[in-house]
Amino acid sequence: MNIWAVANQKDGADKITTTVILGSSLVLRGYKTLLIDLDPHGSLISYFGFNQDTIKKSVYSLFNQEAIKSRIPFALMLCRIGERNLDLLPACTTLITLDKQVSSLAGMSLVIQNALKDYQQYYQ
Repeated sequence: MNIWAVANQKDGADKITTTVILGSSLVLRGYKTLLIDLDPHGSLISYFGFNQDTIKKSVYSLFNQEAIKSRIPFALMLCRIGERNLDLLPACTTLITLDKQVSSLAGMSLVIQNALKDYQQYYQ
């Protein structure tokens, strides 16, 4: 599994456009692709037509379950994008509060890495 990050703190830097084009290009080449949105504004999920207010499970759920040690299946947090080989782990506005809630807990920097361990074969 290859992992790429598209990041820039500057607004208007075309991060969403780059992510969508990169993800779509991989899907067109036959790769099963997962996009992870870590932006509390949820621009990526909005691009794909999802309403951030109706998303029940998100990347926040992934971090929160580490904090409280519940185990929500990773697959239940994903949004399937059409019939394509494209999945999305959506963001939500509560990500804004995440740093204050879990920053003192050990292992929070490895949450995404640990969640993807069981799915390495799936996204290739």
